[in-house]
Amino acid sequence: MRTLTFILTIFCLLAFKTPAPRGVKWVVLNNILVRVSGSTNVNKFSCEIKNYPNRDTLICYQNNGSEIVHLSGKLEMAVFDFDCLDKMMTHDLRETLKARQHPSLRIALLSLQKYPSLNGAPEQLCGNVAIELAGVTKDMSLYLTTSTDDQKMVHMTGSKNIHFSDFGLIPPRKFGGMIRAKDDLTVTFQFNFKVID
Repeated sequence: MRTLTFILTIFCLLAFKTPAPRGVKWVVLNNILVRVSGSTNVNKFSCEIKNYPNRDTLICYQNNGSEIVHLSGKLEMAVFDFDCLDKMMTHDLRETLKARQHPSLRIALLSLQKYPSLNGAPEQLCGNVAIELAGVTKDMSLYLTTSTDDQKMVHMTGSKNIHFSDFGLIPPRKFGGMIRAKDDLTVTFQFNFKVID
């Protein structure tokens, strides 16, 4: 009787065991774009990072019981790589973002509502990211658009409205406060990944 009970217990444990998440690797390609756009009481500004020197990998974990995809890994960019196409504006932005004390901008993709279909057509998904700027990390949800090409490259774009004050930053002011940047910022990004099964 004990043997039968033991065998039934083992069978139940194996039958109802939650399957381990399946990991799919996405290798980050270096042709990315991160843009920070805002305005002052005088004009607008836009500053970009256009290169990604790292060869990082994100891992997407799919669980058979849920459509939600969890991701691990992050993208780390140098704040000093921001270029506003204006020497003074570039300097002011780097100073405002405390580039010397916190030289990295980090974006971690945390989850997607489902794994992209990878059929080539653009697809809009809801995702969660963590943005670390000036030593402060904020979790945010946003809409992402994904598409794939014939080489199984995933192209992901998205944007999020944030504020300097979200990260404990004071918008830059110049000329005795005559020129003041507004607190609102829009972060736009385009990442490209190579899928490795």
